[in-house]
Amino acid sequence: EIASCLVGSEMCIRDRIKGISHIHDHTDNRYKHGFKMLGMMYFNGFYSHFVDFSLHAEGKWCSKFRRLMGGFTAAGQRSKELSQSKTVTIIQMLKRLRHFEVDYFLADSWFCSPSFTEELLEVLPKGCHILMHAKMNNTKYFYKGQEIGIKNLLLKLNREGDSKRCKEYNTYYFSCTIIRNEITYK
Repeated sequence: EIASCLVGSEMCIRDRIKGISHIHDHTDNRYKHGFKMLGMMYFNGFYSHFVDFSLHAEGKWCSKFRRLMGGFTAAGQRSKELSQSKTVTIIQMLKRLRHFEVDYFLADSWFCSPSFTEELLEVLPKGCHILMHAKMNNTKYFYKGQEIGIKNLLLKLNREGDSKRCKEYNTYYFSCTIIRNEITYK
């Protein structure tokens, strides 16, 4: 039934798939009907397992769906996640998965912000490392008593010749310790 609907008009898709929205596709720079999926996986060194996921809508979508499902059903609870922030959803996922023992939390650079890092540190177990690529924005960190942005920090480390080489990947990298809001980053 959905396959025949997808061949039909746009209005048909919105009527049959509740909560669907226009999602930006970065591969061809166009908007398409769909959801964004946020998945949480557990990796034990050999296998990756999906342990939780959520669907997210962008922009305008039919909120009538949420009212129809009610707030007490499982579908109603999931429908609330359509409009919820992804960072809020991640925190909720971590709270639901307290029984997993993890050594590190790995996320895309899109999630890297000092405020989200502080929230993660409150929820994750002590000693758990957070691995994210820092955003190249105007966020200031303290390095050797000086307030500096990531872009300028990379330029400074390059000038100091403080790079290390990884033979396996034939790359050079910098390693240093920086501080923001009394949280130490490496």
